[in-house]
Amino acid sequence: QEGTNRTQTTRLSAEAKKSITSGLEFFAKTQNEDGSWGEQNLSGATALGLMSFMLQGHVPGEGKYGKAMNLAIDFLLSVEKNGYFHHAKDRGMYEHGLALLALSEAWGQSQDPRIRPALKRAVNTTLNAQNSEGGWRYSPSPSTADTSATSMQVVALASAREAGIAVPEKNIQRAVDY
Repeated sequence: QEGTNRTQTTRLSAEAKKSITSGLEFFAKTQNEDGSWGEQNLSGATALGLMSFMLQGHVPGEGKYGKAMNLAIDFLLSVEKNGYFHHAKDRGMYEHGLALLALSEAWGQSQDPRIRPALKRAVNTTLNAQNSEGGWRYSPSPSTADTSATSMQVVALASAREAGIAVPEKNIQRAVDY
């Protein structure tokens, strides 16, 4: 009806909830010994695995999946070198952006004191890799750019900003202009 303010809430079916729970159980059982997930693009896969738990309300260090989440955080922090989240089996800035995103969210939930300094360094790496057009590409240096790599970095920077890490508005605006 016209003039009615209705709010829609999306509810998951019992079948969808069961599938999500099964997926999280699978992740918990198949986590690599070093805390990562997968065989390639380990930082990205691990970041996505970690976010899967957080999106369902699980908190690092707490409850049923707390240990698995902490192991994932440990792994991501272990691959950070001078602000760049990169494992030998990663492709580049996509995985860096996913790790930055996941750890920004983990910082917001856990306040783990190891995360914040790594986030600051990672944000600086991302900002320094922005090219003159305002975009990003596959390596942590300002070269060419494409929209998919740029989009990943913008999402990661927005999450870092929400987590309280300084991200200059001019860099975001340059990316939007790109």
